[in-house]
Amino acid sequence: MTDGVSTAPPPAHIAGVRAQWLVLAAAFLGWMFDGLEMGIFPLVARPALQSMMPEAAAGAPDQFVGLWMGRITALFLVGAAGGGLVFGWLGDRLGRVRAMMLSILT
Repeated sequence: MTDGVSTAPPPAHIAGVRAQWLVLAAAFLGWMFDGLEMGIFPLVARPALQSMMPEAAAGAPDQFVGLWMGRITALFLVGAAGGGLVFGWLGDRLGRVRAMMLSILT
C-alpha cells in the first residue's frame, strides 16, 4: 500500500461475479442472434423458394412454399435438438470449453 492506495487485485468473489455477468451477457447475445436469424428466415425464404419453384408447382405457389417452409423449419428444430444432445455429451466427455469450440466451428 502506497499513499493510501491499494495495488492488490480485487477479492476473488468480485472477479467471479464479474465473470458470471460476462458469461450471462455472452449467452444472452447468442440466444438473441439465434432468435434474430429465425425471425429473418421467413422474410428471405419465401422469395427464395418462389424463385426456385418448379413449373409443376407454379399453379399453387402458396402450397409449395408452405410445404418447404415447414420442412426447413422442422429440420432446423431437429438440428438444434440433436446438436444440443451431441454437444452436451461432448461437453461431458471433452470439457465445456472444447465442446463449445467444436459447436462454434460446426
